Amino acid sequence: MALFPLVRHISNAASGGLIRTPVTPNQITATSILLGLLSAAVLLLNTRTGDLACGILITISYVLDNCDGDVARAKKLSSKFGAFFDTFGDWLVHAVLFACLGIAAYERTDAILWLWFGIAASAGSTINYVIGLINDLRLNKAPPPDFNPADEGEFKRPAQNESIGKWLVFVFRELARADFCFIVLVLAAFDWLPYLLPFAAIGSQVYWIIFFVVRDEKYHV
Repeated sequence: MALFPLVRHISNAASGGLIRTPVTPNQITATSILLGLLSAAVLLLNTRTGDLACGILITISYVLDNCDGDVARAKKLSSKFGAFFDTFGDWLVHAVLFACLGIAAYERTDAILWLWFGIAASAGSTINYVIGLINDLRLNKAPPPDFNPADEGEFKRPAQNESIGKWLVFVFRELARADFCFIVLVLAAFDWLPYLLPFAAIGSQVYWIIFFVVRDEKYHV
């Protein structure tokens, strides 16, 4: 298994335990979403403890977000609703997280720019989600000839001989996204979490723009 994303090393172990329980994939997804929303809510406490709690909760949320697909495949419970629920939850958690971080930073500094950074980051996440939905509809109408649902859990990355540009896009759009929770956790530990906002505001726009470059590559981590 590849070193990155780091979250998969934790989620693989967690999935092994969850598979042996009666828990369903959708229950895991729902728990992941609730923890993700709670991680956003504690930011509004505007304390370092709240920021640390955010980092811990979002990390657990990410681990479970990786487990639901493993459990679904192992228990043969994969469904279109489950896939929709998962992507909907990803969007909701990130949009709310950026918005709450923007509000918290604004209340902490009284500088309106932080609030706008949060709004921009949430908007970028929303645009990316809508584009993904439209693309899913396109694939449902005309799936690629080599599409195989059984392959969805496999790790797919650029070939070794691919250009540096493709690898950079893969690292930014796939690996950094997969391990985003650890970025939040580290920044929270150093009390630097608000500084994530300007990068998120710009990065979320770049993220959805790059989608049009990689939408047919089918990378998966």
